[in-house]
Amino acid sequence: MNSLADIFGFDRQKLWWYRDIALGTVAAIASLWAVSALAAEQSGYDLKLGIGSAIVALSCCVISPNRLMLFGVVLGVIAIQAWFAVLFSHDSRSWWIAIPATGMAVAFFTMFGQRPIRNR
Repeated sequence: MNSLADIFGFDRQKLWWYRDIALGTVAAIASLWAVSALAAEQSGYDLKLGIGSAIVALSCCVISPNRLMLFGVVLGVIAIQAWFAVLFSHDSRSWWIAIPATGMAVAFFTMFGQRPIRNR
């Protein structure tokens, strides 16, 4: 009978992969909150939430040895969120986020897309 780790495909040699997936998920969600809170009408709570979320997203990017990969994930998530805002809200402020975020993500992946991922 197989162990639970074998059943779910857990591989101890790829712990770095699980770490980067967890940090990337937290950084992506925090960046979504940061952009949403900072793009909304400014209140004290929104400003604090946006700054706190941005700090969490940057912290996740700094912790990992694969900083460039995590930063690219955050840029991609922000660009996708901004284009959804353009499509569904028809708000002119969304264009000011969508176009620069997409340009930065494309430039970032063009420059750093071929770098190897670090295992440890």
